[in-house]
Amino acid sequence: MTISGAPGDVLRVEPLPVPVPGEAQAWRVLYVSTGLSGEPITVSGVVAAPRGEPPRKGARSSPGPTVRQA
Repeated sequence: MTISGAPGDVLRVEPLPVPVPGEAQAWRVLYVSTGLSGEPITVSGVVAAPRGEPPRKGARSSPGPTVRQA
């Protein structure tokens, strides 16, 4: 399988198919990373976030993206 994209590029996002505790929502994410030998690899992870609007004051005053979508 040939992997195209730069580290951090999102390849696929889908809702997590299991219940999430509390008022959260979650997605399973497949994205490009770098293997131990420097080769591009695909990895997966889960992103969870509260539903609704973010609080006006939080730990960071200007939040930025954690991963970028291709």
